[in-house]
Amino acid sequence: MRRDALSQIKSSATTHAGLWLDRFLPKAGADDQTKAKASLVEEVAGLKVPELYNRVYERWKASLDQDDIMCREATVQGRMIVGLGNTSPIETSICLQHTYGVPYIPGSAIKGLVAAYARQQLGDEWAKGSETQAEKPLNAYQTMFGHPESAGYLTFFDALHIPNSSQPLAIDVMTPHHMSYQQGNLQAPTDFDSPNPVAFLSATGSYLFAIGGEKAWVTAAFAILEKALLEYGVGAKTSSGYGRLKLAPLPPDPLEQFKNDLERLPQHQYNNQIGRFIDRCKALQDSKLQVKAATFILEKVRNHPRAKDLLTKPRFTELITFIEQNS
Repeated sequence: MRRDALSQIKSSATTHAGLWLDRFLPKAGADDQTKAKASLVEEVAGLKVPELYNRVYERWKASLDQDDIMCREATVQGRMIVGLGNTSPIETSICLQHTYGVPYIPGSAIKGLVAAYARQQLGDEWAKGSETQAEKPLNAYQTMFGHPESAGYLTFFDALHIPNSSQPLAIDVMTPHHMSYQQGNLQAPTDFDSPNPVAFLSATGSYLFAIGGEKAWVTAAFAILEKALLEYGVGAKTSSGYGRLKLAPLPPDPLEQFKNDLERLPQHQYNNQIGRFIDRCKALQDSKLQVKAATFILEKVRNHPRAKDLLTKPRFTELITFIEQNS
């Protein structure tokens, strides 16, 4: 009765992909189940991202704009499937946000991937060690990921799909060729066995990764994550090439770039060029960055042979006042 009632409902622009996948499998006889499942997969893959999700994503991204959180975008190189073995009426599943039905990568999966790569590729300092007794002092692995006696230094956030980076879901197919043999029957597989295509959903597009904690450890975690995403992959079927993502390069640090350019400024060009650096200092978006940049300028000037004369000029007295007022 309920299945008959659901068959009258049609998908729309606001349809939730996860709800549709879990509840709207078409009614079919035993011989048509494969076609019914393939039809459902095709329908879910064609659903659009809810418009509300764009606003939710921007609000979530703004909440990560903190000094102790680093964010980086990563793009799927092909296809990705996280949560393939989760409970599903079509026997294959995928990790979708409960509220909006958009694919994402759980923070637990990201942490597990980084931890696995660290254990297997980075040497003795990254050994997991005893699960009941912490190292004294803690080694790098237990410091980053935690231990029953000590919380880890880092927070691994869920990686959300970046709106408009692609249609997030796609149709995929796996084709077992020897079903009888793979189900444990004694009959040996042969070239006469019939292939059995099975449709399932995979994810595409770009995702925003975020890790929070002490800057040096966050930087180290992203360095490990970058290699792990390319070499190991995240989610299911990684041995078949699924789940590879490429992190976008980090944007240049404006303060570091400012400091490097200032260091290259010859002393004989101070009078002509220092005003340009003061303008760059004022153009920085954050007052904390402005104070640090102004401090770099004053340190540079104080090492000049004519420092006493230069520091009495209005442009430098203004910098000194600005630092005192904002420090």
